[in-house]
Amino acid sequence: MSQITAAGWMFETILGLDYGIGIWVAGALLLLYLTAGGSHADILTDAVQGAIMIGVTLLIVFMFATGWGVEGGMSGVNAALPSDMGWDSHTDPENPTFANWWVIFLLFIAHIGFTAQPHLGNKFFAIKGTEYMKKFMTVSAVVGIALPLMFLGGVLGRAQGIQIDNPDAIIPMLFVENLPAVLAAFLGVAILSAIISTADGLIIAISQIFANDLYRKTYVPWKGGDPTDERVNQRALWISRLSTVFVTIAAVIAVMTPPQYLSILLWVGIGGIIAAYSGPYLVGTFREETSKTAAITAFVVAFGVYFVIHLGPQFGLYEGWYPYNENPFASSGIGFIISCVLTYVISKFTEPLPTSHLNKVFRPERVSPDGSTSDD
Repeated sequence: MSQITAAGWMFETILGLDYGIGIWVAGALLLLYLTAGGSHADILTDAVQGAIMIGVTLLIVFMFATGWGVEGGMSGVNAALPSDMGWDSHTDPENPTFANWWVIFLLFIAHIGFTAQPHLGNKFFAIKGTEYMKKFMTVSAVVGIALPLMFLGGVLGRAQGIQIDNPDAIIPMLFVENLPAVLAAFLGVAILSAIISTADGLIIAISQIFANDLYRKTYVPWKGGDPTDERVNQRALWISRLSTVFVTIAAVIAVMTPPQYLSILLWVGIGGIIAAYSGPYLVGTFREETSKTAAITAFVVAFGVYFVIHLGPQFGLYEGWYPYNENPFASSGIGFIISCVLTYVISKFTEPLPTSHLNKVFRPERVSPDGSTSDD
């Protein structure tokens, strides 16, 4: 839903196409993208698009650092901002995202667990081998911490006096107002391609819930069937294709009225996942003594904490605690910390995974062709 909304704003800002039409065009492009290339195309193009996204972030940081388009450079940027937005005003009790230094710290902490997002799951299959997993996690965490610097584009746009109806359109509008038309169009297409690629990864992940988790691995065994049967494979393929269509259409319909703030909607969707998975992911990757019991316990407790802090108030179950009830980054960051601590502490008192299993994950060179390891 968030990605389709972003695509709609991109079409409207760059091409002047109405948002309502743009989201349906985005949905059609998604279905075409998935039909033409599927998961293989998603993995290959994401490598290029990821590099472009990092490049765009670096460009925005450069534009901000040089005070692009504002007389007086960075000092001019600060002078052009309202008094409560300058960099000498670091916190704002009325803004839940910047209410105090603790929630600002949690904003960065939450982004460390960016690799826990479901649409990144198929990227693990593109890694040459499991021995590269630690490098992958480290690089992804560093990039995840850096990506929030995109907000500097919003600060620069405000200093330049750019007027827009929706704050989520500020980055493409910043390009349109400050860069040559050809370059602005290229960057707009780059951002749009990244949006489409992220969305198709999510749709693939969701479609496999219906095709594999619910049908092949649950329904077929329950009915006494063979999950590896060729007819089951064909049915799973058709279920995957049909669910792709239904999920895409449902997402477009859900955002025909755009959300007030795109990032809040996005983090309602991924915040709980990041809070729950981050401990088992990160601690388990760098500490091989991590136990299965610790991972499951941390997963359940951390998501429960996220739900109590953020989702419960969002659903109107109770009022919650300001600013955490209105700040998905803070609630995700708290869940992240709890998940990591529980994974580490509980692993101290529970049985770790077998050495043979750890060798298959971290040291595949020790695994013989028959599946045994040097420690068996």
